[in-house]
Amino acid sequence: MDGIFIGQRKYAQEMLEKFNMDQCNSMHNPAVPGLKLTKDAEGTEVAGTIYMKMVGSLMYLTTTRSDLMFIVSLISHLYIFSY
Repeated sequence: MDGIFIGQRKYAQEMLEKFNMDQCNSMHNPAVPGLKLTKDAEGTEVAGTIYMKMVGSLMYLTTTRSDLMFIVSLISHLYIFSY
């Protein structure tokens, strides 16, 4: 193949490992039409600073993965408006 290609596979893998999510199940498209995000009452609470670091890491990833932009925007608002 000719040309320059930019990818973030290594960064994405490192991010998953950093936040202990490398064993989570993946989804092809987590943002199905009409999806309403809510707080998981049975989930583990995450410190706000860690959550924002996760969101920030995902925002950086969207520079080469525009398909992630919508869901990253949704999850960033979920934290902001939960207080």
